[in-house]
Amino acid sequence: MNFSKERKDSVIADILFRISKRDPMNLQISRSYPVFRRMNISPTFAPMYILKVKGTAKIPDYVQLRDDGFTLLAYFRVDRPEKAITKVGLADREEELVRLIQDMPFGKIQKLPW
Repeated sequence: MNFSKERKDSVIADILFRISKRDPMNLQISRSYPVFRRMNISPTFAPMYILKVKGTAKIPDYVQLRDDGFTLLAYFRVDRPEKAITKVGLADREEELVRLIQDMPFGKIQKLPW
């Protein structure tokens, strides 16, 4: 059988989502899979952590978003978070995340409240 690329992606995404529901240890695999990123499926079903890193005179401040296994999900500049937040699938919580980033101190790891 020949399936279109969209159909294959849909089937793979469905299988990975069902696996992640049954086995929480597979969340990291399903979230990092390119199909989920392409289909813009939100990875908010597992705990996520945020870390604000202080830059130097030549290197700007950065923010890291990590999952519960501390795998890096996103790495972006503090002054330009929009594109990275959308890629991770947190576009619906962008304003809350930007406020949190502005208020949090450098060098502290915080669990996202949602």
